[in-house]
Amino acid sequence: MSMKNKKTIRKMIAVLLLVCMTAGSGCVFAETNGTKLEQENPINSVISTDKDLIEEPKTNADGAIALCGETGEVLYGKNIDEHLDPLSMTKVLTVYIVMKEIDAGRLTLDTKATATKEDCKVMESKLYLQKGEQMPIRDLIYATLLHSANDAAAVLGSTVSGNKKEFAKRMNEEAKKLGCTNSKFTNANGLIEGGNYSSPHDMALIAQACFQYDFVQEVCQTRRTKLAPTNKYDDEITVTLTNPFFHKHKKLKKPWETYNIKAGKTGTWEYDNASLMEMAEYNGKTIYTVVMNDMLEDRYKDTLRLLNYSRAKLDYYDVLEADTIPADPGTGAVRELSESAPGQYLINKVNQIALHFASHIKTTVLNQDGSVKLEWEPVKDAEGYRIFRSDGADYELVGEVKKGEETAFTDTTVKEDEIYHYYVRAKGLKIMQNLLAQH
Repeated sequence: MSMKNKKTIRKMIAVLLLVCMTAGSGCVFAETNGTKLEQENPINSVISTDKDLIEEPKTNADGAIALCGETGEVLYGKNIDEHLDPLSMTKVLTVYIVMKEIDAGRLTLDTKATATKEDCKVMESKLYLQKGEQMPIRDLIYATLLHSANDAAAVLGSTVSGNKKEFAKRMNEEAKKLGCTNSKFTNANGLIEGGNYSSPHDMALIAQACFQYDFVQEVCQTRRTKLAPTNKYDDEITVTLTNPFFHKHKKLKKPWETYNIKAGKTGTWEYDNASLMEMAEYNGKTIYTVVMNDMLEDRYKDTLRLLNYSRAKLDYYDVLEADTIPADPGTGAVRELSESAPGQYLINKVNQIALHFASHIKTTVLNQDGSVKLEWEPVKDAEGYRIFRSDGADYELVGEVKKGEETAFTDTTVKEDEIYHYYVRAKGLKIMQNLLAQH
């Protein structure tokens, strides 16, 4: 392509972007040969305001959540931002950090970790590791997730950061990166200490991050395994999974199969302070459930209620969305150019650039008062955001956030018994200038 043609294309892109970014209808994406632009991360989110479509379950836990991994929607919520004891579900964050270290090449599953005196001075449940005892990271993860061994989790933490205090800093940094806003961790294993807390929503985000690893899923589905002898002991150690979904129940012999459980973790302190998180797959969707500060005998039953409710709600969406899914915002903005090669090139460039203005919606929550709260990922150099909504037809502007650092909006104009789709777009001349300079 000649320099003259490139300049012409750049001018056309600038004009089309200006039209698209300032139009009130929410147009952004053009069509390419009649097909919609597909993205790796979805930018729109769907939520129902029909509170009576399925009867919400009653849970005994002080805090509970069911989160759809693909849409970020809170399918069920009860005190989802309440500060509660995360207990041994904390170990999932510890394992997640270790898996990140393995991804970075700083550790392997076969790396031998050495227990420190501080690691060994924790309460049960534990492996009763001794100072100087060496165990592979692989076995420590099995012990941490299956047996919920507090000393094994502590060793993982000290191996990564050197000591308990420094690892706690790392935990809080990683939690913040995942979007956790109501958590503070002080140890690798979840033992109750002053200032140590989390929330159902934060723990669901942590579960989503950690359970993505195939190895973690493999561990969480192992009901019993033997750990190899160490430099301190000649005998193998047998560890058993504590997750109640992998045990028989009177009414359900194989709940792990019935609910397609891929991973999970228990947390137990006393009979009236127990927790449970699960990852389940259902019809192409992933459901993350968390119950916190529950009765020990109720955490399994409460999780069953959350899974049944979430499945029914997702089924409801599938039926309605067959006829109500709207087009992507702005479909067809420059469709008439698609038949020519220069037009095709132009459309591709506009679509690539426009993606930088779209913000990934993290969560959509139906509040008790009937309003809908959105939270999204920030866009670099954004001066503000525009929020668009569709009830099955075209997207319409429903609100604006004028400060770029604010990434939440509550829509109070929704009606009951509707299915809404949301889309959030960043505003900012600097974003456009930087992108045009690249194209």
